[in-house]
Amino acid sequence: MPVNRNALIRYRTIDQCLQNRFKRWTLDDLIDACSDAIYEYQGIDTGVSRRTVQADMEMMRSNKLGYEAPIVVVDKKYYTYSDKNYSITNSPLNQQDMQVLSYLFTSLCKSIF
Repeated sequence: MPVNRNALIRYRTIDQCLQNRFKRWTLDDLIDACSDAIYEYQGIDTGVSRRTVQADMEMMRSNKLGYEAPIVVVDKKYYTYSDKNYSITNSPLNQQDMQVLSYLFTSLCKSIF
């Protein structure tokens, strides 16, 4: 899970953009989309930096959050997913997630009964 709400907003925004195959997304387009989303949800109007969006995409590509997003660059300019059906919201739960959910479920059942 992302460390803060702004990161989560940016990840979801980037994900939604890259799922839209009808637009060719440049880095500047993604920066604008993330800045708009942060303003819409948080009221922060300072914008998002180029480096932040680049780091977000690297984090999404990695396994650190379990996304392993297949983000590719086309024509050295446009970002997209290599798998047209990919979304970070479709990521399966890993073993650690399952253990946490199992623990929470067990704790909840014990407190109810």
